[in-house]
Amino acid sequence: MEKVYDICCGIDVHKKLTVACLRNGRKKEIRQTGATTRELRELVQYRKSLVEDKARELNRLQKMLEEGNIKLSGTVRETVQQGE
Repeated sequence: MEKVYDICCGIDVHKKLTVACLRNGRKKEIRQTGATTRELRELVQYRKSLVEDKARELNRLQKMLEEGNIKLSGTVRETVQQGE
């Protein structure tokens, strides 16, 4: 089976244009921005927000399971990491 990452980003940087192909789960997005330092930092911040969103979802899932007296300490994260 081919290993597929849940969140990934491919970037092509040219003199005046940056093209980023982002994948977050099943959602795919292509973003075109300028190649200035400010615009590249905005792109990095956007990708960082995707990673943080995923972490919040995992924490919410684990908390919900634990509140239902389902103790899966580490299992949710391990399962997700194996899928990455």
